[in-house]
Amino acid sequence: MKLKLSFLAIVLVVITRQTTFAQDLIRSEVIKSDGHTTKICSEQSKSFYAYYGGDKSPKLKRYEGFTPISQGELVLKTESGKGSFNSMIMVGDRMVLFFSVEEFGLKKLYSQNYSENCTPEGTLLLIAEYKILKGGKSAVDFKVIQSEDKAFFGVQYPIPGAETVAFGYKTYDAEFNVISDGKREFPYAWEAAEMTNHYLSNTGDLFLGMKIYNTNDKGKVVDRISLKKYLVFCIKDSEIIEMNLDLGYKFITNMVFTSDEHHILTCSGLYGKEKIEMQGLFYLQVDFNDQEIINQTLSNFTVEMGSLLIGKYDFHEIHTTADGSLIVIMEYYSSSTSMTEVGNGSTVGSRDYDHGDVIIYRMKGNGEFEWMKKIEKYQSSINFNSYGSIGGYFKDNEFIMFFNDNIDNYTKTGEFSLGEDGLDYLYFAKKTICLAKVEIDLENGEYTRTRYLPTEETGLFSVPQQFKADYINNELLMYFHIDGAGQKENFGVLKF
Repeated sequence: MKLKLSFLAIVLVVITRQTTFAQDLIRSEVIKSDGHTTKICSEQSKSFYAYYGGDKSPKLKRYEGFTPISQGELVLKTESGKGSFNSMIMVGDRMVLFFSVEEFGLKKLYSQNYSENCTPEGTLLLIAEYKILKGGKSAVDFKVIQSEDKAFFGVQYPIPGAETVAFGYKTYDAEFNVISDGKREFPYAWEAAEMTNHYLSNTGDLFLGMKIYNTNDKGKVVDRISLKKYLVFCIKDSEIIEMNLDLGYKFITNMVFTSDEHHILTCSGLYGKEKIEMQGLFYLQVDFNDQEIINQTLSNFTVEMGSLLIGKYDFHEIHTTADGSLIVIMEYYSSSTSMTEVGNGSTVGSRDYDHGDVIIYRMKGNGEFEWMKKIEKYQSSINFNSYGSIGGYFKDNEFIMFFNDNIDNYTKTGEFSLGEDGLDYLYFAKKTICLAKVEIDLENGEYTRTRYLPTEETGLFSVPQQFKADYINNELLMYFHIDGAGQKENFGVLKF
């Protein structure tokens, strides 16, 4: 529905050039929030949709500039039952929402187009489904992916079985024509196999990576680090090509994938041969036409890098420079559940989220590593994952990165400076939090780190996971929010 003009007049006010540090940032007025914005889907920095999650009445808003011009409640249900939000993406100029539902013994994924008025448009489309087997594992949700040029989108999903593992896939073009559709079964126990990589190329090729873990004599997984094998798949027009990558190194993290129009898959990530630390970086290229590895490089960490713990590393960016080199940016991440006694023998559960060091490296097109850097940080939060992690953009020959940090890591004038005890960790308290800015030279990896924006000015936390780079207008859309009884939010636009 359209919002009243009187409301619009209130939120049109913006605050410009708020601080000495953030002189080029324009921010909207702080307003009451309808809930935590869990997803921003942008056409451009000044034109975007925001999804406000919630069990009772999730909402969708459309913004022009900082002004919400329309809003509506999301319809996450079919005639047979209520569904759960999965994701939303822009397909052409349409905002498309995906939600899953369990009905008639099937797990189903639907898509629904939404108009600029934030109302459902057209009919529900069944994207994919699989049977929930009795005695099998619990139903697992679908993974929606999209090509970088947004010309294709697709879905991949594991199919839980009583004993073995299988997965399904389906890809579409921007007109919702089916490009590929199929399923694949494997002779591995469900616990021993994990689909860890999903990449949809600008030519519509779907690449998937699956880890197969080592098991003991009883078929139990030894650990979720050491690998028996790593399988990669190239899916084009429903034809599937499978390859087993004999990596020769026992421990690897999730890889990052990129590809070209010749079915050449480029993979890179971290490797190690001990269960405690990673040893270095690897790079390889896979030719699916000839089904062979055509290039492979290993590079041990430098002394400057120090040691890295084995664990999960999220790949945020893979950027191709003008000379064909690749810039890879990844971040350590972990989560865990803890239980606390609250009296009378009852307990309350909470989810802990930890975001650690950022790893950045550059490698030439032939796989030769030019440099690698580690930017130390540690962010810990309970139940709210959005405040951790990073956001940023590429400009000329730099990557500009933002993340929340402990203000005690900086001088009063904003320079990064560690005390005798080293890095101060961040636990998201208003008085200790600030938004940090790191400017990285992509030629040599040298960087500067400064305090960009104190939280105390507005009382809002930055949400870097929702920062969106608009390379058409050279602007970064930024989002700020605070949870609690009086939830508030505002947006910012940074010109670059």
